[in-house]
Amino acid sequence: MTTEQLQTCQVGKIETLEQVEPMLAYLRDSLQTQRAFEPRTKQLVASLSQPARRAWLQGEIGRMLIHYFAGADVGKFSESIGEDYGRELLKYPAWAITKARHWWLSELNPRRGRKPVPGDWAACAKVEMAVVRIAESRIARSRPKQTAPATEQRPKPKYNSDALIAKAGLRRMNA
Repeated sequence: MTTEQLQTCQVGKIETLEQVEPMLAYLRDSLQTQRAFEPRTKQLVASLSQPARRAWLQGEIGRMLIHYFAGADVGKFSESIGEDYGRELLKYPAWAITKARHWWLSELNPRRGRKPVPGDWAACAKVEMAVVRIAESRIARSRPKQTAPATEQRPKPKYNSDALIAKAGLRRMNA
């Protein structure tokens, strides 16, 4: 993705997976070319890191689990199941959760016939976020370190150590 193409991306508002792919490609390129410190890259990382909204996530959980619970009467448990998945997934952005769902249901997943427990889906979303996390780490390391304030002068002791040593009949070893 060129800088011009990136300028047309609406940072902060991700509506579709099609918007995410060029952003992730730009981030990968930024990490390889040391552009990770540009303000635009920082904006992309912030945009790609926005957690999913709860209402959206509930629908996504339903879309995933319908494949495994079709025909089953989960009745009262559906809300509880949704809460379990929500607790694990709410920290991830919608695009990462969707990509994780697509992967879980795809032929690439050797465990696709199993019902995913909340941690399985969260682990997949975490993998999808890898390039964003790496960029966040690089950006954090690039921030100028805050210098510590000048160390305060130690208060002078109320006693004279040299005098105490001499009075005891001793002498300093490093003298």
